[in-house]
Amino acid sequence: MLDSLFKFPIVTVDGLNEEKKAIQAEKMNLYEQEVDMVIGEAECPYYDFLSISDRWLPTKESFQNALEGNFDACYVLFNSSGSFIVPWNKEIFKTELKKFMDALPKEPEIKVLIGDQEQIMKFFKKEDKKDE
Repeated sequence: MLDSLFKFPIVTVDGLNEEKKAIQAEKMNLYEQEVDMVIGEAECPYYDFLSISDRWLPTKESFQNALEGNFDACYVLFNSSGSFIVPWNKEIFKTELKKFMDALPKEPEIKVLIGDQEQIMKFFKKEDKKDE
């Protein structure tokens, strides 16, 4: 199962800390403050991926880029793992996910013998003769 975990960067922001900063900034008449963000990492089962949408990072520059249609982040949703802001645009995320999926080991082919008892016995007898 661990082989199926797709690893990607995520943006983390402490909402409580940002709320406290906003209250302090308002008291001091400071309204233009950048959000403190940390780039972390998530690992989710690749097959659990549901959707992707454009997003911007919580910075002035990223927001201005988004207003011009240039998104530098994306918002991804996984069925069981939840949603994440990723500091990659949609194209990079899709490319990295596809690269991960293409590198997964291929499932071994499973052969099933179908036949009556006589046919199966003949099959195994032929196999025994090859070994001699």
